[in-house]
Amino acid sequence: MIDVKPAARTIDDIRLSDRDRLVIREAAAVLRERFPVKRIVLYGSKARGDDDRDSDVDLLVLMDHDMNMTERGEVISAIYPVQMKHMVMLSPLIIGEDEWENGVYQVLPIHDEIDRDGVLV
Repeated sequence: MIDVKPAARTIDDIRLSDRDRLVIREAAAVLRERFPVKRIVLYGSKARGDDDRDSDVDLLVLMDHDMNMTERGEVISAIYPVQMKHMVMLSPLIIGEDEWENGVYQVLPIHDEIDRDGVLV
């Protein structure tokens, strides 16, 4: 199981613009409706609260299986209309839960960053 340290924190608990909160919720709804999503975690500058008006929205999207390139492309295509509707750049990191917990990501700095700063969606 992913160990996002601030597990009690959700996007309702942090400073986000109304637009960002809406975009994140819409993207999450699309993803959960169409794909086997286990968990979505906001990370990066939006999660830390040091974003600016040009910052993208970084999302870790954990799936129930490792995703091939075609499946990852389908995920990105699914959220594209949300990006265009709100003119907000979404940057999803799409990974199978097992790959995240037991694969190469375990030793990468991004894993520590998300454990430290991640906010559940």
